[in-house]
Amino acid sequence: MTLNSPTLYYFNYSSLPEFDAVFKSLSLFSGDSRLKAMQAKKRSEEYKWSRYLLNELVVQQFGLQDHLQIHINQQGKPALKNCDFKFNLSHSQKSIVIALAKEDVGVDIESLTKKNSYLKIAQEYFSEKEFQLLKACESEKLLQEKFIKLWSMKEAAYKLFSSTFDAESVRFYFDLDQHKIDQMPAQWQDKGLFVCNFKHQDNQVSFASCYLASDLKVVNIEIDSSFASLSFHEITDKLVLQEYIKNNEM
Repeated sequence: MTLNSPTLYYFNYSSLPEFDAVFKSLSLFSGDSRLKAMQAKKRSEEYKWSRYLLNELVVQQFGLQDHLQIHINQQGKPALKNCDFKFNLSHSQKSIVIALAKEDVGVDIESLTKKNSYLKIAQEYFSEKEFQLLKACESEKLLQEKFIKLWSMKEAAYKLFSSTFDAESVRFYFDLDQHKIDQMPAQWQDKGLFVCNFKHQDNQVSFASCYLASDLKVVNIEIDSSFASLSFHEITDKLVLQEYIKNNEM
C-alpha cells in the first residue's frame, strides 16, 4: 500500500489490559535497551503500545514483512531504516497518535484534563500576545483549553524541526484568533510551516509539516477482542480541523 497522503492514526488503550498480559510471547521488544532502562510502569506501557502499533501499521497497512528498525537520524529524530516514509508519535493518558507521511512531520497529543500552572508557564515560554490572550480568559476551563492548544501546536512544530522550547530565538508563536503563525525561528524562515489541530475525545492533537497538508487524514484504530488484528476507520469528517499556515516554500 502506498502512502498517498499524510495520515494520523489515533488509538486509546484505557479499556485494555496491560500490554504484557495481552502479548506475552511477542518478540518485538527482545533486546530493546531503551525499554529495559525504563523504571516507570506508565512510561513502559506507553512505549510498548506505541511501538507495537507502529509496527502493526506498517505491516498491515503497507505490507512490511519484518519488524521495524528504528534509528536516530542526523537531525536527532527517530527514523525507520526499512521504510521510505517518515513517522512521528506522541502519547498522553493512554491515548496514542502516530503520524505517517512522505516528508518530515511532527505530532503532539495533550490531555484536556491535565491541570497545570498555565499562566506561570505561559509567562516564561509564550509570547506577550499569547500570554495576554490567556490572561483574558473568563474561565479556568477556557484558559486550560487555549493553553493546551498553544502548547500542543508548539510541541508539534518543535518535533518537526527537532528543536526545544529553551531559547527565545527558537520559539514558535501563534495567533489563535487570526489563525496565523506570528513567529518562526530564523534558521527555518526559508521553509513553510503548516500546523493543524483538532480535539478528539478528551485530547488536543496537533500536526506540523513543512508543506501544505490539506489532504491530511485522521484514522481511528481499534483492536479486536482476541487481540489478533487491528481495524482502521477514517474519522476526518467527524472532526473540526483548524489550520495555521506560513506560506513560503509550500
